[in-house]
Amino acid sequence: MRRASVLMVATAVVLSLTVVGGHAGDFKVPLGLSYVSGVGDITDIYETNLEAEGYSVNSVDDIPVGLFVHPYYEWDCGVGVGFGLGPIMMIIGDAFFIDVPLGVDVRVSLPSRFKVSPYVFTGVRVHLATGDYVEDTVPGIYGGVGVSFMRNRGVGMGIEVGFDTSSIELETQDTVYGSWGSSYTVRRLEEVEPMAVTVSLYATL
Repeated sequence: MRRASVLMVATAVVLSLTVVGGHAGDFKVPLGLSYVSGVGDITDIYETNLEAEGYSVNSVDDIPVGLFVHPYYEWDCGVGVGFGLGPIMMIIGDAFFIDVPLGVDVRVSLPSRFKVSPYVFTGVRVHLATGDYVEDTVPGIYGGVGVSFMRNRGVGMGIEVGFDTSSIELETQDTVYGSWGSSYTVRRLEEVEPMAVTVSLYATL
């Protein structure tokens, strides 16, 4: 419920800004790849869980690069609002995990007449994650800085660094060894920020 409520409120704010801003602007669609800092933490938890369950872990491979699309509308003054999907992350092998982040944001850049423009953005993101040990997700604030190039051409380019406080709650299983060779499993929840830092390269269509 809290995930849906946060995203609905943020979406309403973005739509309100779009209506107030009128039609003097341009619609852009950045599409690219992001390096994600925290997916290795999820992989470590999966490997620990499998070992605690008695499996011989052959492979739990993470791909720390994900595809994203981030369409946004930008007015001539340089203010824009957007919707983000991704970067999509996966873990494959002896266990399964997939994460599809969704977010809405507001951005500010130089006016559209500039060919090269630095920008900043901030918004709300929630993870639509599923997998063997996923328990819950917690929405958070995300934002970052970037530079877009060739804005006066049909296809532009850009680079971006983002920071994200949204998180995923995972079940963690630890094997505890006692006396005389006995052992037992302790289960707890661990909160991971899979996209605490992202570095992205993209083309703008």
